[in-house]
Amino acid sequence: METRMLIEELKKNPAPGLGSAAFGVIHQGHQDDRDSLSALMTALDAGVRHIDTAAAYGSGHSETVIGRLIRRRPSVRDGLVLASKGGIKGSKKNFLKEIDNSRRRLGCEVVDIYYIHWPMEGVDPRPSLEALAEAREKRIIRYAGVSNFSPRQLRSAHAFIPLDACQFPYNLIWRNPETGLIPLCGELGIARVAYAALAQGFLTGKYPPGSRFPHGDHRERTAFFAEENARALGEGLKKLKGLCDAYNTALPVAALQWIVSREHIESGLVGARTASQAKENFILPAADPALLREIDNEGKEIAACFGNADTFFTFP
Repeated sequence: METRMLIEELKKNPAPGLGSAAFGVIHQGHQDDRDSLSALMTALDAGVRHIDTAAAYGSGHSETVIGRLIRRRPSVRDGLVLASKGGIKGSKKNFLKEIDNSRRRLGCEVVDIYYIHWPMEGVDPRPSLEALAEAREKRIIRYAGVSNFSPRQLRSAHAFIPLDACQFPYNLIWRNPETGLIPLCGELGIARVAYAALAQGFLTGKYPPGSRFPHGDHRERTAFFAEENARALGEGLKKLKGLCDAYNTALPVAALQWIVSREHIESGLVGARTASQAKENFILPAADPALLREIDNEGKEIAACFGNADTFFTFP
């Protein structure tokens, strides 16, 4: 029943949810807090009711920025699904401390969804899962989730404690979850939250395949910009742009319309670094079903170049 309530809450929002990694001043250059707050307020004013952050985003800075707005405008908390994530810990006590630190930075007694951010090789997830279960029981979080878990890891975690939400990468050209996590979550009754709706910027069309980024920028470690995929992705990007041009729709707009239209996704996340980006990403025109069908088919063709990997990150 509780998970069903979460699914219904997320489904109420016709716009994408706001992913706030950029607010943490990580990876992609300096981010002014004033721009972050403007983007956040614009997204909320546009009707966004799902905000996702993490302790790892700028060592808690993203949470702090969001908390600053909540303290200034407490009314924004009403009807808002606020989610955060903590790094997996070797002890229940340490993960509970991670949750408390997130609550403090966010200025909230209760965080709606709290996830284990990443599984970690050699670290038993059960103490962190126990912490999630205890936090949910104490009502300092409403829902417990995991992020970036493989189907096998998700099934194992859900057998240990009932999970409410699973977050994973999914977009027009990254389709592997369609044969793994998406049906598994449906089977287990877990809410599905998709991040990277614009493929780490690739689907904006601003960064051509094979683009180079400053050292430390996480995009340099993604399959979307890997040199070995450049040719296939370049051809695919050209076709997608051509389809969108025929319908007088910008590619990033179509990609966001596509993720919002997915019936098997409860919420899709996209970022925004400025108020203008927030307007572009969260105030979407009505979608043309014919365009969505065409880009869906082309997206499947492009996705074949990635194989069957669980994640698009290419770790060394």
